Amino acid sequence: YSAIDHATWRFIMTLARDFFKVHAHEKYLDGLRETGISVDRIPKVSEMDEKLQQFGWRAVGVSGFIPPAAFLEFQSRSILPIACEIRKVENIAYTPVPDIVHEAAGHAPIIADPDYSDYLNSYGQIAEKAIVSKKDIDLYNAIRHLSDIKEKPTSTDEEIDSAQKAFEKAYADLDYVSEATDLARMSWWTIEYGLVGDLNDFKIYGAGLLSSLGESFDCLKDHVNKVPFTVDCVKQAYDITRPQPQLFVGRDFPSMKRVLQEYSEQMAFKQGGITGLAKAKLASTMTTTVFENGLQISGQVKNFSYDEFGKITFIQFTGPMQFSNNDQELVDWTSKNLPKEFITPLGPWKSFQNESELTDKVDQEITFEYSSGLKAKGKLKSYQAIEGRVLFVELINCQFSLPGQEHVTQDTSYIVNASQVTSVYGGAADRVAFQKFTGESDYVSNPHIGNLAEEQKESNALYQKLRDLRDDDHTDREIWLQFFNESQVETSHWLLKWELLEALQQLPDTDKEQNLLKAQIKEIQEKNPDKSRLIQRGLDYLDKIVSK
Repeated sequence: YSAIDHATWRFIMTLARDFFKVHAHEKYLDGLRETGISVDRIPKVSEMDEKLQQFGWRAVGVSGFIPPAAFLEFQSRSILPIACEIRKVENIAYTPVPDIVHEAAGHAPIIADPDYSDYLNSYGQIAEKAIVSKKDIDLYNAIRHLSDIKEKPTSTDEEIDSAQKAFEKAYADLDYVSEATDLARMSWWTIEYGLVGDLNDFKIYGAGLLSSLGESFDCLKDHVNKVPFTVDCVKQAYDITRPQPQLFVGRDFPSMKRVLQEYSEQMAFKQGGITGLAKAKLASTMTTTVFENGLQISGQVKNFSYDEFGKITFIQFTGPMQFSNNDQELVDWTSKNLPKEFITPLGPWKSFQNESELTDKVDQEITFEYSSGLKAKGKLKSYQAIEGRVLFVELINCQFSLPGQEHVTQDTSYIVNASQVTSVYGGAADRVAFQKFTGESDYVSNPHIGNLAEEQKESNALYQKLRDLRDDDHTDREIWLQFFNESQVETSHWLLKWELLEALQQLPDTDKEQNLLKAQIKEIQEKNPDKSRLIQRGLDYLDKIVSK
């Protein structure tokens, strides 16, 4: 990190600590200290990791946006992923990408509260089971690209406009609300923008607010509607590009966990059956279907059917796929060996009830008949059994006769020894093994440049010199005045002038220099109306310190 980076952090945290000691959750100030976060410098992730372990959590550094499934798996394992980049000075009030201010100063302090920590961990465990739609993924990629472009120093207006239009198109294309979207909304209204207490006496705990000097200040005002937190929060969409017009107030963290669990009861991973398969088919993404015999088939549900009694008659999967048991990929049925598509009937087998019967039939033609009228015939190539329990058989040259439909022939198919679908959830059962098969994502974030650009070299040197003077507790007026004269070459760096003004307020006979700095900062305010209010809050803070 550069000296400008540390100055950016220090300004944010100085104002944040002063504001949030009154308006944030009671754990905020102690939580900063307990999780290794100081006001003066950007924390090291290794230091935060060491501190968080006392609360049963860990910390790991990441770069920018990471895929939602990965983020949720971190949370479910009580690991806080911390985006190590820090916002540019131009985005000091709000950054379009995750940064260490948001992750460290926003998320970490409240994790020190055991009830919130429990809610966060429970949310991760439930949300990682959510079914994500293809359009959810398209929107995530559009958001990620837009955020990267906005933070990239060399981006042109045309590039930003193009990325903005791509995001708006992806957002408009969301034609139904998936489980992942519902839970993203719940996360937004709690973990990111949550208030806790009652409607007339609440405190801020959401990381999005704790890391935003602008919106946290405004959210207390009456024009931002305060709504009791219930499961209906998932019906409220949000816009990441604008301040939120309403916020949800939870009574306390245990009651919020109960709302989370209430929502989970309607999710496919708990309901399974027709409801779960319907959600999976609509999503057109990788999901895992779990059968009562313990078999897990991960793949895209292309089609399925059920009879008048609500019993599932067949499921058609398309790849890539994975067969697992107890979340472990079956060794002989790895993803690379499976076909791109197959059909399995469901229902009790009228024969082949034990493993020995199948052993005698290998390399012979066998037929499965079901009460639905469906028949599956083919040559038995192999089968999978665990502790004598047959999970499925592999048929080659397989022919299906489906009631009311034309015969279907497949080179290879798998007949599952099950009648019920007990659960359906998003992603692969054995994610590590599946990732090795599919490979890493080809999306690469823009490398972080931040305030380390070559054109910032001289400015960084001045910021560093000021920091060194402050860290060494220099009280020699002449040394500071000498630096004041040097710093006058930087006419547009309001943050440097603010830090210098703060230092000079502690020294005698510097009124002339202080007044000149204030006048220069005011001039910058007038030229930059978008930053005027934030700069004024910085000046008001210094006035308050002097008056004390």
